[in-house]
Amino acid sequence: MDNLSFLFLFAMILHNPCICKDQYTDALIATRKMVVFFRLSEEEFNERVESDPRYYELDSDFGFGISPFIEYLQKHAIHFEITTKSKVILKYDNITYTINIREGMNPYGIIFFNGNSCPYVSYGPYPYEYYIELFNQYFD
Repeated sequence: MDNLSFLFLFAMILHNPCICKDQYTDALIATRKMVVFFRLSEEEFNERVESDPRYYELDSDFGFGISPFIEYLQKHAIHFEITTKSKVILKYDNITYTINIREGMNPYGIIFFNGNSCPYVSYGPYPYEYYIELFNQYFD
């Protein structure tokens, strides 16, 4: 595991006041307004990179794009999670959304959830500025 991946996982462990335990073993269950980053687990990454070395670049681009965005979220006290789970279940005020991440176009991406409307899912690595733009459009 590279240093950037370790930092992301460490940040996830420190910053998880909104995660509940549930019967789903391969799902992140979030119960508040938040931002969720999703990525491959180390095992999945290693399997995929064996057949396609371009996953190194994809993983690196994702890390470079979300690192400054995570700093932005922390600075503004916005809750976030980083997950390698295959599903994200968002629960807020009698609303439940289940997002099957691995069914998407790309194993990396971001989910915005405000509790008032459908979550917004964006697949793929993007520059920091794009994440800020998406964030502002969704939460404004």
